[in-house]
Amino acid sequence: MRIDRKSLSNAIARANLAPSVHNTQPTRWRIDGNGIITLMLDSNRILSIGDPEGRDARLSLGAALEGTRLALSEIGVEIRHMEAAGNQKCDQFQPVLHLDCKPNNNVEPLQYSKYVDERFTWRGGFLPASSELKHGLVEVTEKADSLTVIDDVDDITWFADINDNASLSFFRDKAYRNELISWMRFSSKDSRWASDGLSTRALGMTRAEAIGANFVLRSPAFEILDGMGLAKAIVSENKKTRTASAIALFHRPVEEDPIESGVAYYQYLLALAAAGFSTWPMAVLADAEGPRVEISKKFGLPSTHRLLNVLRIGLAPLTAEKNRARLSAGTLMV
Repeated sequence: MRIDRKSLSNAIARANLAPSVHNTQPTRWRIDGNGIITLMLDSNRILSIGDPEGRDARLSLGAALEGTRLALSEIGVEIRHMEAAGNQKCDQFQPVLHLDCKPNNNVEPLQYSKYVDERFTWRGGFLPASSELKHGLVEVTEKADSLTVIDDVDDITWFADINDNASLSFFRDKAYRNELISWMRFSSKDSRWASDGLSTRALGMTRAEAIGANFVLRSPAFEILDGMGLAKAIVSENKKTRTASAIALFHRPVEEDPIESGVAYYQYLLALAAAGFSTWPMAVLADAEGPRVEISKKFGLPSTHRLLNVLRIGLAPLTAEKNRARLSAGTLMV
């Protein structure tokens, strides 16, 4: 029995609701007539400055893989077997995984598939969480061997400070800043506003803040303001970080393929969404060696694990919009 192509197209669009670095959406899907779905990386969407080794791209593909598994389960399709694509020559699209898929009437939607629509990132301040919600967070933590959750107020304040310092260090790197700006969408008039990247609406910015950010993050304005000692205040998220109910440290075995790490990452995000929480990644704390080592030592992470991300967790306001800029299924299927 062949898998209906329209259903597959819809499933791929849902699979692509998985998170990706800077919302670059580097995963592509190729479908042949024998039930084989190949997951590929689009080399044009790998961050040459922020992700020179392609680790974050493979993490993103791992999240997309988990998204694919969840979405296929919703249309009664099972993945019977997966295998690496090997080192195939390619131009823009690099084959990474082959998925052998088959319709199965006994397949039911997987546990967290219904929370795919509920999960979203929230950059703004969080609301105080009830004791019931906090209990749900404890339950998620107890089941997660690679998610260390910290809810001490003093520790959250410490993370707010170290995050601001690490962010400023990254923003001072002009090449890094320019690459980030290239993925920011400052105006709804941008043709890519609803497709990819980080829109200022998704970043929780007002129109005035968006106009200001578009100016002050560029050269030479940023360097001038930094010389005046004002840059740290511009990039600061200190007050927002302090509203978090907790900080989560996502860490995985050092030798693990980032694809496997990406699968686990998405699973944890969906588990947090099921518990009623939203998140915002403070990835610079894992990307910068100094903060990564300091955090790992301070909170006793296993020496065999690498810190991959730091998340602030909290209850988003009811007015928070679930802004998901996503590419069309037609673009994702190559």
